[in-house]
Formats: sequence, C-alpha cells, structure tokens
Amino acid sequence: MIEMTEYSESKFEALRDKYEFLMILLLNIFVFFIYAKTLSGDFIFDDRHNIRDNPNIRLTQISSEGLIKAVSKSPSSRRPVANISFALNYFFHGNNVVGFHLVNILIHITNGMLLYLLVSMTL
Repeated sequence: MIEMTEYSESKFEALRDKYEFLMILLLNIFVFFIYAKTLSGDFIFDDRHNIRDNPNIRLTQISSEGLIKAVSKSPSSRRPVANISFALNYFFHGNNVVGFHLVNILIHITNGMLLYLLVSMTL
C-alpha cells in the first residue's frame, strides 16, 4: 500500500511540473503577443531623448569607459541599468528600433517568469 502512495505522489509531482511549465510557456506567449506590435513601431516618448538623440550610448566597442560614459553622461543618469542596456543594444543593433523593442519584450517576459516563480514559491 505504501508503494501505491509513493507512486501517486510522484505522478502528482510530475503533473504539477508539467502544469507549471505550461503556465510559464503560456505567460511568455501572452506577453510576447501583447508587446509584438512594438516591433514595427518607432521610438516614442522618452526613447527619442534617451536613445535616438543620445550620443553617449553609441558604443563602437564594449569597454568599461564606454559603459561608464553611457551611465554618467546620458540624459537620464539616474537610470544606470537602463543606460547600460541602451548602450549594449546600440552596440549590437545600432539605431534599429526592432532590437531595442525585442530586448524590452525579453525583459518583460523574464520579469513575468520571475514574478510567477516568486508567487508559486510563496503559496
């Protein structure tokens, strides 16, 4: 009888893991489709000021000096992580808005997954 209970518990855990994977996958697909329209859009609002018209993020090579310049001399110097992200995006994609928006979508997907895992661990 104990063997049957252990089998049921392991089967339940396997189903729970599949369910969790499916939920995370659906969350990722949902977030991607919500933000997918931005891929064909242009820079808007503060993107013009912080990205398009910001010479401090235009890295030609990845160096600590270039990243420090992007952080300290950009118009929004109180957003160091965003400025580093903008500089690295510029290095890899130039002013191509699709690259910037794709990275933004990936950041939102990652945050959604982290939030889901945090909530599922606390319940």
